[in-house]
Amino acid sequence: MKRPTRICRLPLLLVLLAILAACTDVTRPKEAGRDVTPSPASGAPAPTAQPATPVAPTPGAAAPAGAVSPVQQVRSVEQTGTAQWTILVYMAADNNLEDSSLANLQQMADAASSSLVNVVVQVTRDPASEITDSIDNLPAFTTTKRLLVQHDRLVERSDLGKIDSSDPATLADFVAWGERTFPAQHYLLDLSDHGGAWQGCCEDDAFQGFMDLPAIQRALKQAHSPLDIIGFDACLMASVEVGLALQPYASLLIGSEESEPDLGWNYTAFLNALAARPDLSSAALARTIADTYLAGLNENAPDEAAYATFSVIDLQQLGAVGKTTAAFVSTLSHYVNDGTQTNLPERLRRIGQVFLQAEVETPAFGTAGPGDLGYALDLAALARNAAVESGAPALQQAAADLQQSLSRALVYAVAGHGYDGAAPGGLSIAALAAGDTHEQDLTDYGRLDAAASAGWLALVREFDAAVASASDLDLQPTVANLQASSRRLAPGETITVRGQVRDDLLVTDVQLGVATMLNGQHVLLSQGSRAKRLGKQIDFSFSFDGRSWYMTDGQVTESVYTEDWRPGQRVVFGTYHQRPKDNGTEAYCVIDEATGRVLQTFDISSELGLLGAILPGDRSTFTPYVFDADDEVTEIPLKPLNLKAAKLNRSPLPAGAYEVVVDGTNISGNTVSDSIAVTLTVR
Repeated sequence: MKRPTRICRLPLLLVLLAILAACTDVTRPKEAGRDVTPSPASGAPAPTAQPATPVAPTPGAAAPAGAVSPVQQVRSVEQTGTAQWTILVYMAADNNLEDSSLANLQQMADAASSSLVNVVVQVTRDPASEITDSIDNLPAFTTTKRLLVQHDRLVERSDLGKIDSSDPATLADFVAWGERTFPAQHYLLDLSDHGGAWQGCCEDDAFQGFMDLPAIQRALKQAHSPLDIIGFDACLMASVEVGLALQPYASLLIGSEESEPDLGWNYTAFLNALAARPDLSSAALARTIADTYLAGLNENAPDEAAYATFSVIDLQQLGAVGKTTAAFVSTLSHYVNDGTQTNLPERLRRIGQVFLQAEVETPAFGTAGPGDLGYALDLAALARNAAVESGAPALQQAAADLQQSLSRALVYAVAGHGYDGAAPGGLSIAALAAGDTHEQDLTDYGRLDAAASAGWLALVREFDAAVASASDLDLQPTVANLQASSRRLAPGETITVRGQVRDDLLVTDVQLGVATMLNGQHVLLSQGSRAKRLGKQIDFSFSFDGRSWYMTDGQVTESVYTEDWRPGQRVVFGTYHQRPKDNGTEAYCVIDEATGRVLQTFDISSELGLLGAILPGDRSTFTPYVFDADDEVTEIPLKPLNLKAAKLNRSPLPAGAYEVVVDGTNISGNTVSDSIAVTLTVR
């Protein structure tokens, strides 16, 4: 399940979409940023701030709040329990999210209780956990426990010992046990852990396992009990692939298109609201979870809230989404291939037009920087942008039909202020890199149910073959008119480097950065993409003021490689260690330029390719990288820093020789590199 982890630091290779569619008194852990609203004495819900950008579906298109699906109607007749709701939380915490998971468990215990609401948790912990704090009355443990959550009290129902939380049979047994033991009129299943969109969720380090999407399907089928809501307190799980896979097992899907911050859901707030109003409908509860999620981020982690998303999806509408997606891809294939079978340059131009340019303008989720498509792209925006770029009426109509079906499926959504009103459409679609190095991803993706019926996987392979054949055209990009306003840079001055990257067919990316000698090695210190509109020529301009980015924890200071990310943010790549002497994982930090504060750290498992927001502990370290400037791939590790204390600052570079490097890439994947020398004078 490996995936491309840092496309952005390389000259951008052609990246195409592979898209699926179808038919027991407590010493509480003190975690940074985990302030929760205390439960009012009256038991009333805590005040909930409204989301920064609520996203309403098309008027009249979505199911009204409180609407009852056929699944709910059957269950309401059959159930005999007196409770209104049973909340089943499947918490897979045997990984580097253990700290975050335990903080979420504490949030649940902080919430008000109601005899009409059951909150039941199965939590699997790290067998070698070093966390010794109790949670309310529950002493520390290193096994798997089933807990009934009450206000300020966790009631242990059973200890299952060491079991594999990534085994679908474990999930199935929990769901069946929970519904049998705590019958209610309505059920919500919350899967809490790392998420990877179409790849699935729930990682177990002790058993080196991960529950992929087909395994989640098997678990829910084995449990033999449809759910009112299935939710994911995990990254990237509001995707069309997840929705199509889980459609038979629930009425609503809730989760985020984007990576979730380590705070996760705002459990105290939404459980307070449910305790006060146990008769909330499925849609009303789902909206409450969405609103409190964003409100909690706005209050406790406003920087991380900027690009947060949360969707409530009517799974009964996913069949129509699958059909319109299939029609859209068929129309897209026709547009690209019509009249181009013997005209490869024109076919490549259209591929670049409706895929690459559309991708540039489409919100991407789980990315590691500009030029990295990450895990997924917003489906509605992708369809809209591809249609606009093509100008073809048939493709525009197919895109409109797809957008309409997505709007009907979207019951409710919220998004952070960073989207400036252009909020995502509620469901993402997989973004996979094509080519031999990513064949396993494409193979795994093809194993998903109904993957072949819409033709997306066949299409990506078809487009990949067309791009591979572009080598026959022997197209090579060139750098033209590379010049600097000055070759010498004095203290306080700024120079500007300008030029163009040209290609006879299509330039797909331009990267600019600064290189120098560091500790006897030729290293790249920074890089960023300058391609916004693709074309035969891309003009670029790069300003260099003789400063670079340093990362320090107060004891160690290193000049690090960074990339520009979202406005006002940068990323730093390196190796993350949750605790001393653990194996460490590849990761990157998102850092606010103005304050230097680490906003989020994302772990990318070297084995599973999963992206997950991490909550660093007091002893967590981060070893930043720079990269070999000659190949821009080889990682050169620096000294480790204490991550909780680390900050990024921009300081003058020492006097000496530097290079401003430009890399250009064309649609066939060929690259060109050039540089211009700059001398920094004594400061």
